Amino acid sequence: MTFNINETKCYNLFYICFFLVLITIVINRGYIFTYDTNFYLSGFTNVQPAYTIFLFLIRKLSGSFFKEVTILIQLIYCYSAIVYFLNTIKDKFKFKFYINILLFLIITHPIYGDYSMCNKLVTESMAFSFFLLMLTVSINWYFLKRNLYMFLVVVFLVLLQLTRAQFLSISIALVLFVFYVWNFKELKRNIGLFFLIISVPLISGLLEKSIYGVVHKHYTSRQLGNVSVATLPFYLSEFEDFKLMPDNESKEFFLCAYTELEKKKLLASQLPLNSNFSEIHGYFFDNFPKIMNQTVQYEAKMMYDGEEQSFSVIYENATRIIGKTIKPLFLARPLKWFKVFYENLAFAYFSIIPVVLLLLFVVFLFLKRNKSILKYQSLLYFFSLLVLGNLFLISISTHTIRRFFMYFDVVIALIVILVLCNNTSIKKYIQTN
Repeated sequence: MTFNINETKCYNLFYICFFLVLITIVINRGYIFTYDTNFYLSGFTNVQPAYTIFLFLIRKLSGSFFKEVTILIQLIYCYSAIVYFLNTIKDKFKFKFYINILLFLIITHPIYGDYSMCNKLVTESMAFSFFLLMLTVSINWYFLKRNLYMFLVVVFLVLLQLTRAQFLSISIALVLFVFYVWNFKELKRNIGLFFLIISVPLISGLLEKSIYGVVHKHYTSRQLGNVSVATLPFYLSEFEDFKLMPDNESKEFFLCAYTELEKKKLLASQLPLNSNFSEIHGYFFDNFPKIMNQTVQYEAKMMYDGEEQSFSVIYENATRIIGKTIKPLFLARPLKWFKVFYENLAFAYFSIIPVVLLLLFVVFLFLKRNKSILKYQSLLYFFSLLVLGNLFLISISTHTIRRFFMYFDVVIALIVILVLCNNTSIKKYIQTN
């Protein structure tokens, strides 16, 4: 570490005091069950397995106090990842004290803010910790270029994808980042590591199938759920679309799901004729769980529920039949789909302008790959890809609610700060040297 003892003691005292505040907040709020909690407690195969395993171990070790123990452990490992991340930021970027504190408050906000991340018995606290650890070792690899750090990136990314499927987008960003940093000779010299990097989705998928194969005797993966992708096409569907289905089974399912959606008034076609796409998107956003979980997925499961099959088999059959409807429903009205997708993109960050600016920034950095025009250039490229990858994956597969984006708040803050560090007149207010 390059900090003097007084500064280090100051930070440590701040960390300890803030941790005590967080403990008080978390204990006062208590544990919070959500809609998904029971799936993790029951070990169902419609969720990623990492958090399920975590809850299983805590229940075995702590007995009737497992809920209280769970939220305490979540706070400890989450806060430890935050401190490790911030210490790395301090060491590598030499930010001034108030910049580090600003980043700290951004990172810890999901804990002390309204979302109460560590109080909830769902995946977010675990995913947040793995994400920060992945980000931290990525930064270390950028500065030190040691293969050990890239191996750790792979490990944390696999754990992330075993926790939440939304982080599949990071695999693409990581591959593009490595291509950006390594020239042909370096790529050739590290070919084994490169193949390991591009194999991350395969590794996490195989691990997920193996875990559920051992537990449920049924090999299945939840990495890319068809029901999420199919929800928007179903919302935009019309009765005549049943003719587009590839077989009788999918026709039967479509008619069942469509009839229920119509009955519940969950179709875009049931909105007033003068509705614009902002209003069409708004209705989709507000009713996404009703369309996806309570109707499309429910009707798919009901088709196989009477066959005395296990939950895993029923879920896999439901996923399979929903998958048959995606392509024909999308092709039925692709323009409408893209318009709602556009509204999804714009909604996440309150306007399409930040998204367009970030896209242009990524293109600009890509075109300048062989020229060093910005400090931290390749890291800025990677951070921008992380944000965009998550945004596009979420916008395609679900509604853009806040909890899908909170992980990336600190990444956006770092992008802004590191870009400003390239301005000599501003840099002196951000970095110590």
